[in-house]
Amino acid sequence: MYLKNGSYTRSLAEIDLVRSKGYITHFGTPTTVSWMVDGDGRALARAEYANASGDWKLLLRQGNDFRPVYTETAPLNPPGLVSFGRDTSSFILTSHKSGEWRDYEISRADGSVTGPTDAYKGDSVLLNRRQRTVIGMVETKLDQVEYQFFNPADQTLLRGLARTFGNQQVRLESWSDGRQTIIVAAMGPKNGFALFLIDRRGRTASPLVLRYQGLEPELLSPVTTLCYEAADGLEIPAYLTMPRGRDSKNLPLVLLAHGGPAARDEPGFDWWAQALASRNYAVQKPQFRGSTGFGDAHRDAGFGQWGRKMQSDLSDGVRDLMAKGLVDPRRVCIVGASYGGYAAMAGVTVEQGVYRCASAVAGVSDLRRMLAREASDAGRTRNVTLRYWQRFMGAKCVGDAKLDA
Repeated sequence: MYLKNGSYTRSLAEIDLVRSKGYITHFGTPTTVSWMVDGDGRALARAEYANASGDWKLLLRQGNDFRPVYTETAPLNPPGLVSFGRDTSSFILTSHKSGEWRDYEISRADGSVTGPTDAYKGDSVLLNRRQRTVIGMVETKLDQVEYQFFNPADQTLLRGLARTFGNQQVRLESWSDGRQTIIVAAMGPKNGFALFLIDRRGRTASPLVLRYQGLEPELLSPVTTLCYEAADGLEIPAYLTMPRGRDSKNLPLVLLAHGGPAARDEPGFDWWAQALASRNYAVQKPQFRGSTGFGDAHRDAGFGQWGRKMQSDLSDGVRDLMAKGLVDPRRVCIVGASYGGYAAMAGVTVEQGVYRCASAVAGVSDLRRMLAREASDAGRTRNVTLRYWQRFMGAKCVGDAKLDA
């Protein structure tokens, strides 16, 4: 961010590491939200977003100027530039204008828009790190992370990695051009949480380091996935960590509520859950309505349900484990950070009789003050961040009386 004429602008700077100096190469405007640069750092496009009106605009570089080529009014779900496409002739734009998030391609030559396209369907893209072009997709499912490369040779490589590490979680961390040398993270009962160097020419997989020194594989507790029904029938996915070496019955339970709320827990190693399980607690992590990663309908079901069904989804998970005889109804604690901190406090106030204790880390405790602060920080009551929170809380304004409940 650069301060110019009394306003902060999102501008581009070039840093000379030899001389330890930097200078602005392109100045943004007060509404600039992002830039797109090529592998040499040249600015090729920028996006503008007007908070009050919700007007989003894409400008492409034409010579020394930037020309607007695409506009969209989106008070709640503004579009975004993702990256180049499969080559540098186009950009990928993600937009919610159809009522769900879809990808479109914008030609660098004339700014024409094509799509929607399913060519980039997934949670995120894999990029050629020099050219920033898309070489594949990442899909995070409940139980594993899946990679889909466009190049068949790269996909063959993935199948080889799957055979090498068996039933462990394997994630790509870094790779060389041509993918002859790769660093992967392997998570599971065999290797704990370790980094490996893959040399395809030498056909070797060499351990580099344990991410958590001293946390050997035999200390990890097993993690499983499950789904349970909320009171209204909605299916709630969840992760369950059971303490190693303990009978799976009548255990004390810690329910971990993730932050966001439009976020999710992911498969693989979780230091917080493992630490609690090492002290003989069962640990459940529900992906309550409003969570991302399980489809638009699951996320949208959380709108207006802050402290309501988003909260009871958590308690329904506790009741499911009680019915299975896995946990002791008298020894349940709810814990979380940020939104999860709110959920922890609400678990022993809005809901009573489910949890024996609560622990909130950086939790939200006063929704009116939270919204008022967001309005103050933005200098206006009409901004996308405020609209985001109000949608989840079911509030029409900062002072909405519905917040009191």
